Amino acid sequence: MEAMKTRILIPVLLLLILVSCVTKKAPVETESSPRQIHDEQLEELRAYVTNGDDRAVRKTGKRFLEMYPDSDAAGEVRLETGKASLELGFLEEASEILVPLLASHEAGAAAEVNILLAGIDRDKGRFPDAAGRLVTAMTLDPSVSGQARECLSQLVPLLSARQLADLQEAFPAAPGIELVWEGSLLIAEAEGDTALVREIRSHIAALDTMEMAIAPIPGRTVTPAAVRPRDTGAGEASGSIGLICPLSGRFAPLGKEFLRGATVAICEAREYGVTGVELVVGDTRSNALDARKSALVLIEDENVDAIVGGVLSSTTIAAAQTAQHAGMVLYSPVASEEGIAGIGEYIFQSSQDYETEIVALARVVCLEMGIRRIAFMAEDSQRWRSLAELFRREVEGLGGTLCAEDFYEQGSTDFKLNIERIRKAAPEALFIPSDTEDLVLILPQLSFYEFGAQLLGTSSWNSRKLLRMTGRDMEGAVFPSEDVSDSSEERYLAAAALTGYEGRDVNRFVTGGYDGVRKTMEAMASASASGSSLRDEMERMLSNRRHNFVELMSGDGIRFNIVRRERVEEYVTVCAPGR
Repeated sequence: MEAMKTRILIPVLLLLILVSCVTKKAPVETESSPRQIHDEQLEELRAYVTNGDDRAVRKTGKRFLEMYPDSDAAGEVRLETGKASLELGFLEEASEILVPLLASHEAGAAAEVNILLAGIDRDKGRFPDAAGRLVTAMTLDPSVSGQARECLSQLVPLLSARQLADLQEAFPAAPGIELVWEGSLLIAEAEGDTALVREIRSHIAALDTMEMAIAPIPGRTVTPAAVRPRDTGAGEASGSIGLICPLSGRFAPLGKEFLRGATVAICEAREYGVTGVELVVGDTRSNALDARKSALVLIEDENVDAIVGGVLSSTTIAAAQTAQHAGMVLYSPVASEEGIAGIGEYIFQSSQDYETEIVALARVVCLEMGIRRIAFMAEDSQRWRSLAELFRREVEGLGGTLCAEDFYEQGSTDFKLNIERIRKAAPEALFIPSDTEDLVLILPQLSFYEFGAQLLGTSSWNSRKLLRMTGRDMEGAVFPSEDVSDSSEERYLAAAALTGYEGRDVNRFVTGGYDGVRKTMEAMASASASGSSLRDEMERMLSNRRHNFVELMSGDGIRFNIVRRERVEEYVTVCAPGR
């Protein structure tokens, strides 16, 4: 009997053990539920955000939005992913990700997105759109006012009178609108319109006493140009132009001037019906490595058709090497270093024709003014040393002598030692072919140290800003008229007036940005019409120019100006012999 019980119990126990094992293994073999995967990915993304890993946030966030577009956490993920894309330089992608959040019922989130999109608009040169977004952000959420006001105060000086008026009409009593009115006040004061000045001051005073908490304007959003409906125009040019310039770092003021000129060129094109060209801006941060990175982003991520700029020679060379390797056209309109076009067949350069001016100036100073001992002072670079040698040869050929050459380091602000060294050579005249930014510092110091010699310059001395700031120090200075530089300033001013950017200072960085983008658009249109490549059209446009000196001398001649009583007057016109 006992043996029989044992035989029965053993199979029963084995069965119970087997059932127990199966029961324990079942949870391990069960796959994760969709909700678990959702939560795990969300936690993973939040961890990347905490660690500041923008690349991982971008990759994980984009995957999450594809898998769970209707998730309750989609708004959070969209915001973090958009910010990561923005930090990595993917401006168009960031804009596409962030724009849907503008319809958010949460005012704080919509305000934050408006500030982020304002930064994208600013970097792309869409200053009015950026300003509108910042005012919208302050209207939606007063807690962001500090950040938004700071950004708006930087944008207001970049807006024209017409653009300021449009903002005032769109946001009559919104937070921060007083900054926009202050911009109009500065323009009115500069133009001497006393009646308008009193009217604006009265309006600003009234704004200070108003209740600023108003209801958000329903649906008030600024649509990025990339998705804005385009009007049908007659222009043939289409595509996108990458603009690289320093918008941060030591030389940011030069980059912002360059961007202003480029923006005017785009706005002018739209006035004439060319609506198919977009400007995509990359910040070089005044650094060659960042310039290379910006060029790569423009080429690989933004898919631009051509690149314009660089501004500084070092950043231009870095970007040009990147563009040449990628087979991308890069056009440098202002970098002063010689030989940039020699980097490769896709690289083009067009700097000011200082050779023409130097040859003509040597004739004026030696033959017209009878001066024999001349000194030369400029920034220390290969370009200026080469031009100093050209000036020496021209002066010596006309019976004069270059008695002193002095070069200062880039970024110098104190020129006392340079002036003392030149004074020891006892020159009758001093030729300074520097840019406006350096002249504003050099000329007052020449007066302070009572230098006393005849001043000579290039056509860059034809600057309203320079005359306004150093008019007394320029007394008696002689320099070529703007006609020698192909009337770039006149063309820019006409375009600026057409687009509402009138009343602003003009310098070679502004005109360089304008000319660079304008020439590139012309080449794009010509390439589209002829079926040729953009590279071939750029080469044709820049190589068909006649020699400027011969053309000007055999034509109406080369005009020179002189400063008398803080006014620029015509001095003499140099013509070819026999004319």
